[in-house]
Amino acid sequence: MSRIQKISGRIRRLTEAPKSSAWFIFAVTAVTLCIMTEYEQIKELVAPGLSKWQSHIVTILFSALVAAISTVAAQRRYWALHGQYERISSNAPGMVYRFTLHQDGTPEFEFVSEGCQGLYEMSPDEVRGDAMRIINLIHPEDRPSFDQTVGESARTLDLWKWEGRFCLPSGVERWIQGVSRPERRSDGATVWDGVLVDITDRKAAQIGLQRAHEELELRIEARTCELVETRDFLRSVIDAAPSMIFIKDDADRFVMVNQAFADFFGVSSEDMTSLNQVDPGGERERSADFDAPGAYVLQDQRAKFVAEEQIRDRAGAPRWFQTEQRPLIHADGTCSQILGVSTEVTERKRSEAEIWRLNDELELNLAEMHAAYDATIEAWAGFLDLRDKETEGHSRRVTEMTLRLAIKFGLSNDELVQIRRGALLHDIGKMGVPDAILLKPGALDAQEWEIMRRHTAYAHDLLETISFLAPAMDIPYCHHERWDGGGYPRGLAETDIPFAARLFAVVDVWDALGSDRPYRPAWTPERVAEHIRAGSGTHFDPQVVTAFLEMIAPEEEIQYALAA
Repeated sequence: MSRIQKISGRIRRLTEAPKSSAWFIFAVTAVTLCIMTEYEQIKELVAPGLSKWQSHIVTILFSALVAAISTVAAQRRYWALHGQYERISSNAPGMVYRFTLHQDGTPEFEFVSEGCQGLYEMSPDEVRGDAMRIINLIHPEDRPSFDQTVGESARTLDLWKWEGRFCLPSGVERWIQGVSRPERRSDGATVWDGVLVDITDRKAAQIGLQRAHEELELRIEARTCELVETRDFLRSVIDAAPSMIFIKDDADRFVMVNQAFADFFGVSSEDMTSLNQVDPGGERERSADFDAPGAYVLQDQRAKFVAEEQIRDRAGAPRWFQTEQRPLIHADGTCSQILGVSTEVTERKRSEAEIWRLNDELELNLAEMHAAYDATIEAWAGFLDLRDKETEGHSRRVTEMTLRLAIKFGLSNDELVQIRRGALLHDIGKMGVPDAILLKPGALDAQEWEIMRRHTAYAHDLLETISFLAPAMDIPYCHHERWDGGGYPRGLAETDIPFAARLFAVVDVWDALGSDRPYRPAWTPERVAEHIRAGSGTHFDPQVVTAFLEMIAPEEEIQYALAA
């Protein structure tokens, strides 16, 4: 039995006790009857030897004394129990009550505890005076259920259990719960003894949980719809992709393929997922490159990229693909599936082959064109030598020696090509010098030297218009510059002078002084070498001079002098 039911039973018995006067009459009557029943025994006890009337008077007085003592004792016990029950009902949570529904349907609260004040903002007297004061506070939406449950409980005497909202006078809305079992009195009234408790906080939490649950269900439903839409969207994207996309399991079965994959093999995507990797004819002759990465990817859980693999389509025609396979790793770290993407590169392969063929043709044409350019340059150099008989063979000799010196400094092949062309064309600007000055047997005067020095500018103007020969311009334009800045045409000094021009300047002086001229005989190799050594740091780059003198061995100097 619950605590609330025990309290309600005690209160019910207490409220059924008679008033003090009724209790007093009851006690006196009971004692009197008791005494009269045992009259002879009492007479012998309290009035032995008295007359009949004397004994009657004494017996009545004695009975009254006993009845008074019994009544006082009963009243004390009653008020003690009453105070105890009052304390219990006051300390009980909520409002302890006794609610009576009379046979004519009239409601009445025969007893309410002090908790009524905190629960309904009413005093117990106000509630006992008019039970409808509380009933009328029930929320209009909950009143029908209250009336229905009370009527049903009164009819069947089943447990009454109800909860609903009360709209208090202060405007506060409060949830109240009541549970009690009814009893039928002899007068036909139905009585409920119980406790009404405030469940507002619990109900708010319950409503909050319900709303959260409903919101969660809505979110789950929305998320499910979103996932379905996302799945359908991703599927449409995958099917729209031109590359072949597939998922295979560790048993080499296709779990998923896109439309491009199915179309390539001429099988529907549904049928393809029930097959292993097969060729269009259904045979088990598969491309080794296509399957090789599978075991590697599953075992090592690392991606594998195959740059080129040949796969036959449904018509049996070979086509080229590049394939990347990646492991699909589960949350527990295991891997039982791989994702593959194969992109066709057949057209790229054909284009690459065509490009290689065209490149070979282009390289051949470029080689022929370069050969034609070089032949033209050599022809120009030969023409210059023919024009100046005294310098015949000069261009060939200085070109070969400059190349040897450049190789000693470790120049690249492309740089050597430009040095060769520049050395052959170093005097191309002399085409603009009049024959009277170029072929004059004697020394040139100042004005003639001024014209002669213009041949470097003529070379620059000529070669600048030919993009193919522009990189070779350093030697024709700058080979008369000096290390100390005293040269021409721009007066450049030290490392501002192009390196190719610094190399050629030493070789040009070596060949010019070692060759006969109309105005002087050729110098000996020793004298020329001493002259070059003396010009180190003034006319020539000291580093170039050192390398050049190391390159010219004595026996080579003799051979060079004889050839000149």
